[in-house]
Parts: sequence; structure tokens; C-alpha cells
Amino acid sequence: MKKVLKYINYFLFIWFNWNFRLACFTISHEIKGEKKYHLDTLELNNLEKLSLQGNINLAEIYQPAGYYILEHLFTKIDELVSEKNLIDFGCGKGRVLVVAAHYNFKMITGIDFAKELAIAAALTVSKASQNLPDTEFKIEWIDAAAYAILPSQNVFFFFNPFKKVVMEKVIDNMLFSKKECSRPMYVIYLNPVLKNLYIDAGFIEKYHHKKMEYVEGVILELP
Repeated sequence: MKKVLKYINYFLFIWFNWNFRLACFTISHEIKGEKKYHLDTLELNNLEKLSLQGNINLAEIYQPAGYYILEHLFTKIDELVSEKNLIDFGCGKGRVLVVAAHYNFKMITGIDFAKELAIAAALTVSKASQNLPDTEFKIEWIDAAAYAILPSQNVFFFFNPFKKVVMEKVIDNMLFSKKECSRPMYVIYLNPVLKNLYIDAGFIEKYHHKKMEYVEGVILELP
């Protein structure tokens, strides 16, 4: 019953803020996706009530990445890249981390600036890892702008998690990491409102998919 109420509340949230068609599409995929991956990650959080590292005014509301576009882009990145080490900026309750593990990612890191969400993500991947023994998960409670990107990390996931000033700092950190250890970098970006920041930094758009308004994502590459 509790989960049914979550679906209803999320449906109403999307309908009220966007439109009825998007709400129907989203909830149908939420129900299928949560069941498929054995997850409980559907949640909306008021960041003002959470323990944060960083500036709340530079963040967007926590909202999970939709299963439809998530699976679509993970299928494509699996075709493009063989060795994949993922970091999810703004991992929330860990949905993306678990889904990534089903698309041949073996090293997966989630970071979030909200302590309570990082704890929830750690619990999510702890449960999932029982059926994913070959996958290594790591969760960190840290401001995205302060995260030092590892030389092994080459795939970066974003679901419009923060404002321009933070994204610019993250891109700078990516470029610094590439300079220190040259390798192709790939960005999976859902609802890519700041895509031009990547284009201006030298990234190339490798793939774009748009099902409908607000169900959109790109894959960008820095060779």
C-alpha cells in the first residue's frame, strides 16, 4: 500500500508540474522498472530537510531517472564502450547504480551531497550486490564540485542534478583528470539542459534520443 501511494503521489506531481501524458508514461515505466530490478527508489525529497555538503541553491530537486530513457541510453553506451567505470553525480537512492550493473558496468560509484540519500543508496546497492557478485559499488557523501575524479573513471552520469556553476566545476575536474591520465570520456546526460557546456569544452555528441518532452538524453564523448 505504501508503494502504491508513492506511485499516486509521483503521478500527481508530474501531472501538476508537467502534463498528464508524461505522468502516465512515467508511472507505467516506474512500475515495470521497480519490479524488474527489485528496487524501491521512487521518491521525491525536500532537500531543505536533509544534511547537505554544498549549497542547496545550486541543486535541483531529487527525482529519480526514468527507467525508459535510462535503459535506452545504457543499451547504447554498452555498444559504444567495452571497459566502463561509472560515476553517478547525484546518485539519490541508487537506482542508476543498480541498473548500470545490469549493463556490464563492473566498477560503479555514486556520489550525493545529501547524507540521507547517500545512506539510502548504500542500502540499495548492498541489497542488489547479493545478486551482482562481480560488481564493485562505492558510495560517497560529498559535494560534486569537490569530487576528485579517478584515472580509471571514464563514464559520467547526470540527470540534471545541479546548476550551471557546479556543472562547470565538474567539467573542469573531468578535463583535469583527462590531462593527468588521457583516455576517452563519455557522458550520459538525461534532460541535458546544460549540454552546450560540454560541447564548448570539446565533447562530441555521439547519440541523442528523445521520446517526448522531458524524456530525453544524450551521450557525449571526449576522445
